[in-house]
Amino acid sequence: MTQRTIQTFMLLLKQIRDPHTGTWIEHFLDAKNLLSYHGTGAICIDSFPTWDSVFKQMMEKDPDVVVVEIRATSAGRGLSKNNPYREKEDRVVEIEIDIDPPSLAGRMLSVREKISKEFVSDLDLLMAANREILPSYNQRCLDARNDEECTEEDAAEDRCTIEPLEFGEMSSEFNFGQRTVQMFERASIYMLNNHPNFNNPESTLLRSTSFDLLFLLSTQESIHRLLKSYKMAGEEKEVSFSWLLEFYTNSLEEYFDGNQSFGRADDFLDILLQTPPSLKTIDGNMGFIDPLHIVEDIIRVREEVASEWKDLASLAPLEHESLRQEIFVKQMSKWGQPVEESQPKAEVEETLGEVFSVEVPAEGEFE
Repeated sequence: MTQRTIQTFMLLLKQIRDPHTGTWIEHFLDAKNLLSYHGTGAICIDSFPTWDSVFKQMMEKDPDVVVVEIRATSAGRGLSKNNPYREKEDRVVEIEIDIDPPSLAGRMLSVREKISKEFVSDLDLLMAANREILPSYNQRCLDARNDEECTEEDAAEDRCTIEPLEFGEMSSEFNFGQRTVQMFERASIYMLNNHPNFNNPESTLLRSTSFDLLFLLSTQESIHRLLKSYKMAGEEKEVSFSWLLEFYTNSLEEYFDGNQSFGRADDFLDILLQTPPSLKTIDGNMGFIDPLHIVEDIIRVREEVASEWKDLASLAPLEHESLRQEIFVKQMSKWGQPVEESQPKAEVEETLGEVFSVEVPAEGEFE
């Protein structure tokens, strides 16, 4: 949420023709090309270990000045080249842009609060799309089987007019993701194109792309939890644990880490569904690997993750209260009117403590 807050705020700055403040933010974060980055883990967790580290460290920064050099292109000002009053060298005009870090932190908190409210609504859509995956997959399997039977029995009598479909094929439909053969219908892209949430002019600028990243990150968190549950199950799930861990590790770079394309969460489930069942022997233990059952587990856990994240997102405005108070104190001190900082409200801390804290490693590796 904090990463999307920063990217949305930088896009707002660009739209009001202030990309230089956005550049200052990138230097502060030691990050590059944030506006073109679509993925998770853009912020270094070593430098900013918690969600509020960015805002707290930014508040401690001293006021700064960004100097923009603009080279004048009309050095001659309409004078002939032999005119002694003509400037022979291009002039450089310097423009100073003041940077007030506490003010920037407060403005970004307002964006984060808006995004948190959108997340509460969009996570409901995520859960709705999540529930459509298995019914869609089962229906496509049934359609493919019926088409195959129709082809075998009726092709000779010319009574079947339906072209046979390959298993998982989408004919004359838009494919959301990088796979041309899709095992289930992409409900997420339908929502992005048709749901009022993503066509609302009052929504934040990156709401649709944030929805895609919610799918990706919730899928990754679900896999982490599933791996932990398989490991805790002991010998019963030992083979499934080892197989899924290897499959997931080999898929990190393509589907999860770094700058990604749209629909990679669904693409990961898609390739799992296309993997045939098999018998595997790992460390002398033989077990049956059923990718469909693993996908069912991931979908089940993803529902739980989305529900928990919805509760966490709804509490974001409460989490912001103490930060806003710190910003206010710093700004008043700057203006020569020191204010005594009060302690955070106990009821806010108690409310936040009731919600389960979800931790997701930045680069996705299971430990």
